[in-house]
Amino acid sequence: MKAPPDTRSTVLGLYRRILRTGRSWKGGQEEREYIEREARAQFRRSAAVRDPTEVDKLVQEGEQRLEYALHYHIPYPRLHHASQFPRRYTLNALQVEPSGAPQSKDPDVAAKLAAATERRRAKLERARSEEGNAS
Repeated sequence: MKAPPDTRSTVLGLYRRILRTGRSWKGGQEEREYIEREARAQFRRSAAVRDPTEVDKLVQEGEQRLEYALHYHIPYPRLHHASQFPRRYTLNALQVEPSGAPQSKDPDVAAKLAAATERRRAKLERARSEEGNAS
């Protein structure tokens, strides 16, 4: 049983938009390849879905991920189940420290999260040293 023509065109349109976004992504070759690889994997994984409500749900999820990627300039999925940046807050904003790095099973995402955490730690250290020099 084939999907209705309007559903098929919606799904294919979303797929084309994602691939076009990947081709024009300014984040670098690695991120462009990730977008293309992830789109293919997700669409192949969902190819057997025939229930119209489930298809609509998947299309909505794909559009939402695309919007997040375009808005935040991050192609990786948002971790809804975990706090993105667990922190320990103190009165001084410069003393905000990550209490742990977010985790992911996807090695590409895990590497990006680890790099972002390391950049954040380095930034905090620079801010602390500048604060110490100013005193």
